[in-house]
Amino acid sequence: MTSAPNADRRPLGNQPLIRKWYFSLSEASINRKDHGWRALTRVAVTSALRNTSLHPCMLYDGEEGEFTAEIRAMGATVITHRVSFHDHLVQAAPARTADYLGIARGAFLRVEIPLIEREDDFVLFTDCDVMFLADPRIEAAPALFAAAPQATQTAYDIDMNTGVMVMNVPALRATLPHFIAFIIKHLPDGWPGFDQENYRRFYKGQWDKLDNTFNWKPYWGRNPSATIVHWHGPKPQIVRRLLHDGTLETHAVWRALFERDIDGYREFLRIWDTFAEKTPRDILGHLDYLTARGVGGWAICPDDPLRPVHLTIVIDGNVHGVVACDARRPDIKTAYGIEAAGFSFQLPPMVDDDRPHKLQFLDEMGRPVFLKRGRDTHQQHWHLESEKLTV
Repeated sequence: MTSAPNADRRPLGNQPLIRKWYFSLSEASINRKDHGWRALTRVAVTSALRNTSLHPCMLYDGEEGEFTAEIRAMGATVITHRVSFHDHLVQAAPARTADYLGIARGAFLRVEIPLIEREDDFVLFTDCDVMFLADPRIEAAPALFAAAPQATQTAYDIDMNTGVMVMNVPALRATLPHFIAFIIKHLPDGWPGFDQENYRRFYKGQWDKLDNTFNWKPYWGRNPSATIVHWHGPKPQIVRRLLHDGTLETHAVWRALFERDIDGYREFLRIWDTFAEKTPRDILGHLDYLTARGVGGWAICPDDPLRPVHLTIVIDGNVHGVVACDARRPDIKTAYGIEAAGFSFQLPPMVDDDRPHKLQFLDEMGRPVFLKRGRDTHQQHWHLESEKLTV
């Protein structure tokens, strides 16, 4: 193991120490059950752009698509990358859990930030499940990296969490070949988690302390001084369901964390919602019937099913109303665990004629919503276009 070179730990004049914020994700893990990575990422980027001066940079292992285009359109830089030791992750995967490789592809991306970043000496890295409540004014430059504890607020040395890190890029770059060799050597050892245990062991005793307010966990309780809140443990969609139903079956560790400070989770979920309501949601639903008199079906957001979807009804280019998808649908509860999902809307008399009319659904952000259609939507004098319903 090679020691890090002496780093310049002086403040950088009037310039902020940190200008860029990195986060990472893999396409293979984006649909991981009970996590909701799309919604988490949208909130993380939205809160950073609203409350900080940081430029978001997403490292992404996967193919470019609608999600990467959306994050780029929000103002982030999207960098597709696959770690240089990916083949070794593939070899280690059979001895791990079924979803190990997909998660590892995203988690280990932070390791190679020193290879990717060539402009700034210091950057911030976080997991995707964070929200920025204020600009993280970090003034002390770490020798290698700075990090806060994970489960407790004091165990900096033995319980370090890599969910938020201030990285000294040149110093970490100098140690990177040895660190990657260390990771490869110990992948067969079956250490828990992914990158974190490798950072803890390779850089033991070498990281600087990061104030807890930069990696605050909801299970630590309310804190008006928190700068970055990290949803380590249960994610917002599970927290909402636990608040709604205390008997909900979930991971034992998540439940234990949730029960440490329920009021803290309730407060931070309220704040999370203020960001989430301004971001798009992925909507899943079905159009059960469509006649000249009315339209009905159901719609939910799988990433956050307890927050009802609201659909705007547009006819011939004119808005005719907004409907909440919160009517009882026992059949939807069986499939998706949420019963309040149904909607019905009475169409105006103007459509009950022999002329063609276009019907469109929009989500809360004004984006078109395309629902799967049932047989009852094919009524006499009605036909369907590729993206819009036409009568």
